[in-house]
Amino acid sequence: MDLPFLLENSLIETAPVYVELQREQMFSGIQSDGKEIQRIGAKYKGYATSTIKIKEKKGQPTDRITLKDTGSFYADTFADARAEGIISDSADEKSAKLQEDYGSKIFGLADPSKQAYINKVRPEFIRQTTDQLNKK
Repeated sequence: MDLPFLLENSLIETAPVYVELQREQMFSGIQSDGKEIQRIGAKYKGYATSTIKIKEKKGQPTDRITLKDTGSFYADTFADARAEGIISDSADEKSAKLQEDYGSKIFGLADPSKQAYINKVRPEFIRQTTDQLNKK
């Protein structure tokens, strides 16, 4: 039985869950290390006054950095599942700039998002392993 293959398949099958958890975590203003999303080198925490006014007009949160403006960055977020783990990013053209401004830790799950994902991938891995064992 090829357990790394089954693990990779389990990660692939549950990648949409990972992406949704990633989006929720970013919208909560949390990065992969559990700290608040903040602009690198910023002297203050949060949005500039002009950005707050724009976000208020759009009905978006202003009490945390969410990296969500038009929604295209979120819509293009993906999870690339491999046996070694999951790499998440966004195919949106702003991804590189946002990672430059806010750091690469904007991607990846922090607890409790990580635990929620484990709770989804574990039963999938067990199911796939059981299916393989029952085929023999």
